[in-house]
Amino acid sequence: MKSSKHILSGIILVMAIVFMSSVFAQVTPTQPPTQPPILQTFDPNRKLRELQAAEDRKRVSRQQALRAEITKLVQKDVEIKKTKKVEICTSPKIFSVSSREVNPGDPVYIRGCGFGISKGSVTISHLFPLKDRQLEIETWVDGGIVGKIPQDITGFADPKAITLKVTTARGQASDPSTSLTLKPVRVYMLVEPTVVTIAPGGPPNNCLYHSSGGYYVEHYNYTQHCRGIDIFCETIQLKNNWVVHEFGLKIHNCQGFTNRWFSMECTADEWAIPVQNYNLWVGKSTIPQYEISWGCGPNRAIVYSAYIYILGPRGTEYR
Repeated sequence: MKSSKHILSGIILVMAIVFMSSVFAQVTPTQPPTQPPILQTFDPNRKLRELQAAEDRKRVSRQQALRAEITKLVQKDVEIKKTKKVEICTSPKIFSVSSREVNPGDPVYIRGCGFGISKGSVTISHLFPLKDRQLEIETWVDGGIVGKIPQDITGFADPKAITLKVTTARGQASDPSTSLTLKPVRVYMLVEPTVVTIAPGGPPNNCLYHSSGGYYVEHYNYTQHCRGIDIFCETIQLKNNWVVHEFGLKIHNCQGFTNRWFSMECTADEWAIPVQNYNLWVGKSTIPQYEISWGCGPNRAIVYSAYIYILGPRGTEYR
């Protein structure tokens, strides 16, 4: 009887061990999760497009204001010609140009005389190393020309002192106008970072970085709180008048970060902060090596994105 009890106890003990081992195997991970986190909707390239759209709207608004001013100048000249004797010129002569500073795409009004009633051409000079270009003519009368600086003049970093020269349909050329300052159109760019050091986390730890118009970094652990510092980007000296516009840091939602053992979710335990004061970069031509300090609680994950936008002349290289 006693032997039967011992046998029964042994069987129960073995069953208990098997059951506990099964449960332990289900809750104790043996490898890191393979499913990437479902990130919150965040697209660095979308923000890049939004920044550029805002810059383009400012440029269009400026051009509209210039056109309104040109309309007033043309109307004023028409009224003056009704009441005053018009100067007669035997060859083309430029009196004035409506703007002293222009960008590619801007309209200009050239006042003068002797242009003739048939359309000729207006040459934009001193674009070196770029070739001379022609003003895009919109209206042409004997005493005035309205045209547009070509939008596709790109690839220069510094403002240029340009001149305009009128050539009539008969081939007569004016003297060059006084100098105008041509400034480049500015565009935004998202800097593609390089990874210098990804800090290890709690065991086991996995770190992923993705370069697709920005990047994100992922740290997770199973057993303990872990923290570290990730280092990015060798120092970049920007050239051609490119400057830093903005540094951004985005902490993502880790919901959906699961595997067959358990599920991870971001909580208040997770944080990521820049070590340096990134506001000091704005408007400067240097991107120093930068660091992100992060922390991650037990059985938790931290996923963040960092990005840098720079602003500079269209058609030029930033490094």
